[in-house]
Amino acid sequence: MAKNEIIYESRRKGKEARLPIVAELYSKGKSYSKIREEVMARLGLSSYSKATVKKDIETLLEEWRESRIKDIDL
Repeated sequence: MAKNEIIYESRRKGKEARLPIVAELYSKGKSYSKIREEVMARLGLSSYSKATVKKDIETLLEEWRESRIKDIDL
């Protein structure tokens, strides 16, 4: 496996681990700061920027929109 593929896979797995936690906390109305703190605590991360929190939330919102559109089409 090439170095770039290893880095990509590592990032993808990290995001997959974060998203369920972010979804839970975001749906409860937690702030970006609280989401950041909780994700870092649960996953034992030494860093997790607010910009990445924002990107993770944008990813979730897009997934939820797509899901809603598919449900409407059915």
